[in-house]
Amino acid sequence: MSTAVSTFRWGVAGVSIPLPPSRQPIPVQPVAWDNLTFTPGGAYDLRRHLGVTFDELGRFNRSRNKFEAADLAWLAAGASDDGRHSLPSEQFYPEFHDLYDSVPTGVSGQQARRDFSNSVRALIWDLATQWDRATGGTTLILHTSGTTVPGSPLVPERMKSQVYIQPRFLHEHPETHATIAFLVQTFLEHIAIPTAQDWRARASRLWSLLQTSHLPAMQLPATLIPEPSSLRSAHYVFKGRPWGSLQLEAPLPAPTPPPPATASPPDEDDVYDIEDITFDADALALITAVERAEHLEHENAGLRELIESLQSTNTDLLLDAKDRKLRLPPRSTPVRPSTPVRSPPPYVGSALSPRSFATSSTASASRTLAHGLQSPSAHGLQSPSLESATSDLLSPLTDEFLADHALTHLAPAVNLILRIQVVFKWSQEVSRLPGVPSELVDGLLEAMDKDRIAAL
Repeated sequence: MSTAVSTFRWGVAGVSIPLPPSRQPIPVQPVAWDNLTFTPGGAYDLRRHLGVTFDELGRFNRSRNKFEAADLAWLAAGASDDGRHSLPSEQFYPEFHDLYDSVPTGVSGQQARRDFSNSVRALIWDLATQWDRATGGTTLILHTSGTTVPGSPLVPERMKSQVYIQPRFLHEHPETHATIAFLVQTFLEHIAIPTAQDWRARASRLWSLLQTSHLPAMQLPATLIPEPSSLRSAHYVFKGRPWGSLQLEAPLPAPTPPPPATASPPDEDDVYDIEDITFDADALALITAVERAEHLEHENAGLRELIESLQSTNTDLLLDAKDRKLRLPPRSTPVRPSTPVRSPPPYVGSALSPRSFATSSTASASRTLAHGLQSPSAHGLQSPSLESATSDLLSPLTDEFLADHALTHLAPAVNLILRIQVVFKWSQEVSRLPGVPSELVDGLLEAMDKDRIAAL
């Protein structure tokens, strides 16, 4: 086989793609994009257009089978909806002639066509497998090539079908084996034989078909479902049986009539998704409750994260104060009465300077927050909640803003930010609060800042 190009430089070390089998010399330049055919040569030229250079070194060689399958999918995309399904009955499709004319004649050409056909089948089987896995559905593919041994009678026992079905389905539903075998046998009797008749009629207009008197011995299937082509495969080859030799033991039950339609069916194919399933009122209420619980859990997780962040910041401030040898205002310890009473911390008045306000409030809020996160003490005292420990510290404008926008549940966290965090970190901490719309952040920060200034 002479070619105009003996090899193609792919520009990547270690990448070498053999030239496709071709009846004609392969040109140095690939065929134009719009002229690529569904043939080995078309796939080769498509890859020459696309190249093999990727960001990850060695990616093409490691995923070569995927790239080759992608090339076939690119060449085939849109064919099922291109409107070219009707032809005179005596003609093959143009793609048949493209494939036949593109490969060598004789045995090597037969092998090239067989290899190309197997690659296409593998791609279709892969797509069906992923389709079933992604949707939870079940696909059954039956294919016959139309070719038979020259001169052999067109009877079902001389036919075979390439079949795709999930091995898992076969394993979990052995009661369906007889039905599947019956479907394949029916396909061979009523579809494969007419296909073979059409193939012979069309081919006889192009070639002089050979006739042979020597036919291979028939071997009827021993089982309803044959073994897959490999242990890991979903590819099965079903061989035909004589006419009428395979019947279902009992007729299939009549389908249950559907309920009266309440609306006209859509023009397009019905495709139902999980969203199309209707639920009764109790089921909807349960689903709504579950979704609400998940939403609240998400908000709680955000608040817990914020509390941990504020505790960490408070610790840093205390360590900073210690390093600078700043003396914190002494904390008076009242005499504990016989019945424990939890008193809220006093409201910090305007007499305090910003620095003393921050340090004293930091220590108090840290102790309050730590108590709020601990379990009840050994004396049976109920630990104060975060809300009760900080409610008296709320500032009026901030409190009013939260109430106006239905955010009062965030008051404890906002108050901690106001009392503990330095001003330039307010925006970052407020933005992390769950449930605060971004358009309200600036307004909340403005209210917090006014309260801060009023407290000076």
